[in-house]
This record gives sequence, C-alpha cells and structure tokens, in this order.
Amino acid sequence: MIQDKLNLFRMRRLFKRGHSPFDNTTIVFESFGGRQVSDSPYAIYQLFQNYIPGLI
Repeated sequence: MIQDKLNLFRMRRLFKRGHSPFDNTTIVFESFGGRQVSDSPYAIYQLFQNYIPGLI
C-alpha cells in the first residue's frame, strides 16, 4: 500500500516535470512506442518533406 502511494507520487511528479507545451512548429509522431515508423506516420513524414522542405 505504501509502495503504491510512493509510485503514484513519483509518476505525478515526473509527468508534471516532463510535460511542457510544444512550439507551434513542432510535429510529434508516435508509432508503436517508437520501435518503428511505418504506414500513415511515415507517409505524413514523406509529404512534409516534399511540400515543406525546410520544415523537417
């Protein structure tokens, strides 16, 4: 019980510390926990490279 409360406290503290707003020009892709980029995220990435070359 005490360990659960301690873990919850740690998770809340770490989340608040690491959770900050992004810049307006930031694009974040999340795909399978970062193991691979494929399918739709990869297609979106390629479109950005083609249409807005200086962005990425």
